[in-house]
Amino acid sequence: MFYLRLSDTYGMTNYVSPKKNIAAEEFRKHEYLHKVDLSKALDIGMYAFCECTSLSEVILPNNLKILRKGTFANCYSLKSITLPETLEIIEEGCFSGCGLQSITIPKGTTLQPSVFQRCHSLRKVNWTTNYVPSRTFFSCESLEEFNFENVTTIGNDAFSRSGLTKVDLPKIQRLGDETFEGCSELLVVNINKSLMKNNDEQLMKKNISSIPNGCFRNCVKLTKINLPDSINHIGTQAFNSCKSLKNIRLPNFIKLIERETFEYCTSLENIVIPNDVTRIGYRAFRFCKSLRNVIMSNVETIGYGAFENCISLKNINESIDENTVVLPTSLKFLDFSAFMYSGIENIVINPAKSMMIQRMTFQDCRQLKTVHLSSNVRIIDSCAFSGCISLEKVHCENENVYEDNEPLRGFRQVGNEETTMDNDDTTDDDTIDESSLQFIDVYAWRDYISEYGYGGLITIGTKAFAGCKQLKHFEFPRTLRNIQQGAFQDCLSLEIGVSKNVITLDEELTDERIEDGWEDCKIAFINRKALYCR
Repeated sequence: MFYLRLSDTYGMTNYVSPKKNIAAEEFRKHEYLHKVDLSKALDIGMYAFCECTSLSEVILPNNLKILRKGTFANCYSLKSITLPETLEIIEEGCFSGCGLQSITIPKGTTLQPSVFQRCHSLRKVNWTTNYVPSRTFFSCESLEEFNFENVTTIGNDAFSRSGLTKVDLPKIQRLGDETFEGCSELLVVNINKSLMKNNDEQLMKKNISSIPNGCFRNCVKLTKINLPDSINHIGTQAFNSCKSLKNIRLPNFIKLIERETFEYCTSLENIVIPNDVTRIGYRAFRFCKSLRNVIMSNVETIGYGAFENCISLKNINESIDENTVVLPTSLKFLDFSAFMYSGIENIVINPAKSMMIQRMTFQDCRQLKTVHLSSNVRIIDSCAFSGCISLEKVHCENENVYEDNEPLRGFRQVGNEETTMDNDDTTDDDTIDESSLQFIDVYAWRDYISEYGYGGLITIGTKAFAGCKQLKHFEFPRTLRNIQQGAFQDCLSLEIGVSKNVITLDEELTDERIEDGWEDCKIAFINRKALYCR
């Protein structure tokens, strides 16, 4: 292979190619070359003029069909270039990092990924194809406008971190992951806007059906986006950190809110969850600090940290009291930390079927004042309401009260060994040795109620209400059987009674605030220091 720049071309500023092939990397890093006339060249190899930092003018052959990989990459001084109409393919990274200010793509030309990535000065593009490959305009910060009129498909990261201010996608059928991620100047997005007023089912099938993962993540100035009902899926982190987005209408046919979809959308004020959505994913609305009103009708699962740190959240499902959260009756699973640090003041949990309030679900909800739990809430797990310093009242409904010691027949723990009673081996005369019964585990109760379907609260877990210093009224249901360690630790205002029918009462629980008088409440176990106050 012959490298001209290593001999007689070193130091030249202009180069006119004879009728020959330009070898791969032939002029790479030629620091003095300013002008190149390649009109007679037969072929141009990969990286032929890569990193020619002084190169400012290039004349290409009129019959050129291929521009190869990295041919003019990092030619910082190259401001413009005319591409021949015969050009069929521009390979990966051909103009990556160039100083181009404008470019026209000939009709019929196919581009590979990353062709213009990091062209920081590129302002104007005349685009003629219906496909924009992956990373084509990645980090083109000066690109403020682009004509998407004929574009149907856009690849991953195609415009990520570009300078676009408005995006109109009238014919788009597919977007890639992180297509517009980090477009910090983007204000408005319209997707298939014609479909917003046209619900033709056949037309919708031909149009975009998904907003992919991270598609608009970190578009910090985005204030408006129109989504057609042809969309049935919104991906993970699709609108994460869109900090100026106040409102968004979600398409009617999406099935779930994916993880971290709207996390850190700090200006989002209202959201209506479509009827078909049954699951709100992990941290979906976490740190949406302006979110005040949410409507959800058929949600079954609220994921880990879904509304964590939503400090303005006051109303769910338009209850009579605008400052009350009413969770849907369809709810089956409320995951860890779902509403931790949120601004809820009053909450009603009334599921249609048995459920458990998981650990730390409402921990440190410092404005929470009242809690209403229906009889289908069976277990309040560890730290579920701990640190709710304004909580004053908890109401638990009663239903299907247990007879005698019936709920103790399924699970018990004697000493350090757990035993399970086989109902086939028991008779009506069987009794439980109350002196040996020490602890009934929260998960044992969960399995039991799942099988037998009794109504009413059974277990209050470890530190479930610890630090609720204003809690005065707790309407303990007659179904309650198990209060675990530190459940009411530092609840300094709580007046509490314990039934004469308590099976196991720790000897240390001799505080004068524990009184008799709850003949109807048959608590099976109160753990050591359940009411401990420092």
